[in-house]
Amino acid sequence: MTRHAQPDTRENAPRLVDSFMKAVSLFIDQGHNLIVDVVCPNTIFENLRIAARDSNLFVVGLKASVETLRQRENKRDDREGGLAESQYEGMYRDIDYDLEIDNSRLDIEQVGQAIIKTFDARMRLNEHKPEALSLVPFR
Repeated sequence: MTRHAQPDTRENAPRLVDSFMKAVSLFIDQGHNLIVDVVCPNTIFENLRIAARDSNLFVVGLKASVETLRQRENKRDDREGGLAESQYEGMYRDIDYDLEIDNSRLDIEQVGQAIIKTFDARMRLNEHKPEALSLVPFR
């Protein structure tokens, strides 16, 4: 159990990931547009791409400096110290992002506007409706 009396996700992770991917596929199959916010290793992210299949997937990578991540982590009572730093180097390598944003230098409004601007430009260029948008923090 974690310190918040939740099951340890290391034991449940494979089933949780499988269920999550099935849910994403189901929502897309039912015609829903999605915003999926995930923090996961590349292997799991590739499973998300597979779950999204032929949909128009727009992948946004959000990054912040290690120091910014430490500060944010320390403000949260649901995080063990050092988790963000331990994931910083290896978690999001080799992901092909459509847009990368350093959110340690931009406020939430600026991040949102950058995403909307890039997403709108892509939709005009591709002339088709979005089906999935993934916001993936990286590094």
